Amino acid sequence: MTYGLRGPCTDSSGRIFITDVGNDRIIRINNCIGEGLVTFGERGQEKGQFVEPTAISLTAGGEILINDAGNRRDVKIDDMQGTGWAEYGTQGNEVGQFQGMYGVTQQPNGIADQTLFFPLGIRCDAQGRIYFIDQANKRLVRMNDMDGSGWMEFKF
Repeated sequence: MTYGLRGPCTDSSGRIFITDVGNDRIIRINNCIGEGLVTFGERGQEKGQFVEPTAISLTAGGEILINDAGNRRDVKIDDMQGTGWAEYGTQGNEVGQFQGMYGVTQQPNGIADQTLFFPLGIRCDAQGRIYFIDQANKRLVRMNDMDGSGWMEFKF
């Protein structure tokens, strides 16, 4: 098991979101001294559960995106209570299947090269498309939404 905290990302209010890999949950705090601590998730494969969540990001609309690496899926929730839970992915190497998942950030000039070596994060671009790395299958994936529409991949 990989232990540690990963992220962080912030919302428009400055609250900080991170993944707590070893405790299979996500965390939100109001500031760097930990005020307003809220956690969500526990170990497992069902709704509201994660196994080693490795990356977290927010959409422009404030939805929370999580790479649930141990379960080989992406999860989107509306808030820290898990409202609107949507997931995408299973284990494998076909469309909609993943082995080892990591994210990548969309930059104004394209995808930053350095993130391909040890990326942590899942990101959305201005159009709401989702980007991440499926490291074990050696591919960058972009999809339009949590249904997997518009799936595109680049193998490296």
